[in-house]
Amino acid sequence: MSEYGSWLTTSDSQTAPTNVFFSENLWPRSVCVNIQYPSELACFKITPNTCEIERRVQCKAAVPIISTRRGVQDTLVLRHDGSLAILTAEGREIPIRQPRRPCDTHDEVTRRLASSLSMQVDPDERARPRDRRVVGLRYPAGSRVSVSFDDGETLRVSLEFTIKDRLVRQCSEALSCVLAPSDYFTLQRELIQRLRSTRLMGHHSAWNIFVATLQDLLRMPRPTLPTSGLEALVSKARQSSRPIHRRLAERIAKPTTPSPMSTGTATYGEHLNPSNMPSILFVLHMVAQDCRCLSSRQADFLLLGPFLSELAGSLALVGWWDYWQRMIPCQTGRAVLEKISK
Repeated sequence: MSEYGSWLTTSDSQTAPTNVFFSENLWPRSVCVNIQYPSELACFKITPNTCEIERRVQCKAAVPIISTRRGVQDTLVLRHDGSLAILTAEGREIPIRQPRRPCDTHDEVTRRLASSLSMQVDPDERARPRDRRVVGLRYPAGSRVSVSFDDGETLRVSLEFTIKDRLVRQCSEALSCVLAPSDYFTLQRELIQRLRSTRLMGHHSAWNIFVATLQDLLRMPRPTLPTSGLEALVSKARQSSRPIHRRLAERIAKPTTPSPMSTGTATYGEHLNPSNMPSILFVLHMVAQDCRCLSSRQADFLLLGPFLSELAGSLALVGWWDYWQRMIPCQTGRAVLEKISK
């Protein structure tokens, strides 16, 4: 590394660097070195033969943190206006909301005590506290970092946004092999945002969020959700892989008009090109085949089948749709396929 020393110490700023750390260290022969100066972050990409500066980011603090990918360090930056953001591959950003003060802090305990004792409080103290600004980042370790505020308080926060559900994570990682980096970032940012906004997260909930995210980003129409518990039960039975469940659902269900189709909107207003659908179908097909070979993954296999039928029906791929109907019979994709076939 001594041969790169002169490159790493060069910057438009005349002051010495305040912090140096690695990120994006995916390959031993290609790493990113970040040098923090008082007013900017310089990001270098180093290989055995080259050392090139990739980007400069205006910020007053930056630390490495494992946030969006398992075992891979992203960069948490503090802008000059006090806002926080995570820099991922190729300089793309995910904004971070300012950490909230826990409800059991010293200030909250003091406020409750004063209220219980009917203590006199100055008018300024009764006013709503002003929004605090983040002024520093310290002691990063894994997904945790200490955040300092302008009122002197320091909070230890966790910024781990990695996908914990095994099936959703496997499908997401598989999609990275077929989507362009910009498209994959759009998918990951939307998916992480939706997973974070759900309080009670189970296996089926995580999978439904993943499917809805892909449908919305690809602008695929999807039926509106059932309005009652009985409708939800019948709808689930219709999608079952067991013929007896589907027959019972048909007997119970009242004759109704076809479910209206709706298209959700993406949180950040960005979408995927529908031309990616064949690649998405193929790579999720491979994930499903992997699950099919393991007895412990049969539940995941049953979740993947209906969505693959829907993708095949949307693409009018009769052979693919027929294959997955034989694997996991369901109603998904039939209406779209019949409409396109006409």
